[in-house]
Amino acid sequence: MGILSTAMACQHSAFIVSGSLENKTRKRWARVTGQSITLSAILCAILGTCGYLGFLDETEGDVLNNFPPGTVAANGARALLAITMFFTYPMESFVARHVGVMIFHGGDLDGMDCEGEGEERGGFLCMNRRQTWTFGLYLLTLIPALLVDDLGPVLSITGSIGGSCIAYIAPGLVYLGVNGDDFLTRVTGWVQKRNKGRRSHADGADGDVELPVAGDASQVMSSGNELPVAGQSLQMVIPPTSSKPFWYFLGGFPIWCAVASTGHVNMRNRLSTPPPISARNSTLDSQE
Repeated sequence: MGILSTAMACQHSAFIVSGSLENKTRKRWARVTGQSITLSAILCAILGTCGYLGFLDETEGDVLNNFPPGTVAANGARALLAITMFFTYPMESFVARHVGVMIFHGGDLDGMDCEGEGEERGGFLCMNRRQTWTFGLYLLTLIPALLVDDLGPVLSITGSIGGSCIAYIAPGLVYLGVNGDDFLTRVTGWVQKRNKGRRSHADGADGDVELPVAGDASQVMSSGNELPVAGQSLQMVIPPTSSKPFWYFLGGFPIWCAVASTGHVNMRNRLSTPPPISARNSTLDSQE
């Protein structure tokens, strides 16, 4: 399951690959993805079918392990696999480097963190962020590769943690954050409908409703349909005194509501801010 999760997370470089196109249009991007996925599916089908027909029930997860030691064909296939991984590895490090630079340096990949100006910053150990992050990520992957002989547990652990987050958890969180307003409205309606039903039942059983003696007569009660504003969570939309049903906590809705509330606020702020001129130009180019 971990290895399958790792395979499903391979689309994380799609944005970087699409950005590398010379003429960025949807038609060209659809052609690139369609041809690449079709070719990959054909090659996987050929290798999987031939490998299974050759060893049947004795086929191992790595079909190369079915060949006797020292087989020329198996060693040649291992050499080709090593070459493939050699050219695949930079794609993975590019994504990790891009994410790290965006989080810690605001996207400034070619900036310098060394002190001094001009020639004083040109020392051997003074590298820009592109070089520093590339070298650091290379060491982080090289050291475990030198210490670990069996890659099966490594792929399983990384797939279970990283692959599952990228393939299953992160897309759901992103969708929940982008559509946070609709989610908050639905949850607020569910909770208030449940509380309203309980109050109606209690009012029918007790008869007259007792009104408060002290309070602000000019205060307007919230209908509960308002969405949270900046710095406001769903707990402020739903009165704190209102009881939550058991499914609200059992389903982890406090967490999902917090994610949706943060996403709603950020999306509203982003949509209210006009994009920079460079981004608008790239959008117009992609629509041509």
